[in-house]
Amino acid sequence: MPSAIAATTRLYTDMGSVFAKMLTPGNPSVVFSYDPAAGRVKAKTAKLGRPERALSWILRTGSGSYTLGPDQAVRTLDGQAVPVRDLKPGTELHSCELQNADGDIFLVNETAMVPLHQLIEQDLETGFQPLSLASPSSYRAGIIQTVLEVGEGAPSDVYPITLDCPSPNDRSAASGHSFLIWPDGTSFGSGIFAY
Repeated sequence: MPSAIAATTRLYTDMGSVFAKMLTPGNPSVVFSYDPAAGRVKAKTAKLGRPERALSWILRTGSGSYTLGPDQAVRTLDGQAVPVRDLKPGTELHSCELQNADGDIFLVNETAMVPLHQLIEQDLETGFQPLSLASPSSYRAGIIQTVLEVGEGAPSDVYPITLDCPSPNDRSAASGHSFLIWPDGTSFGSGIFAY
């Protein structure tokens, strides 16, 4: 099931948190996805298609607000893909934490902190240069994002998005077609996975 993201959805990419509308349709971008088969977050490539107009949805959690496309789903903490319009207050979402340590961005997982540039190099076998930022992170580890409210937003450009992933694109628990979205323009903190 293809997904369409709102123009003002912030994707977390190898360039940090960027609005979908800032990416060039048809050009591959590095995004981060929870991959159930691997049991971890993986770097993957994604391409946006040409935009169309549709109603957007606004999802608010304790970590911020997200703008989503009309047919998008969000990955819950128990691995289910729930359409944004069906989310209820109190639903716990599968979140991903990024922190700054020694000037590099690290993905925080259950057992370790993994440098983001190493994750990209490992998963995509590129000559990527690490994204380094000097400001310290004040983010607290272990935050789970919980839905506070969901509502209709304004009409927006929405872009079809496809991920380079061999798993089925069916929003099942085995699908690796989710991508990390971010609530704001910062590079550290916590985001959630959307389909």
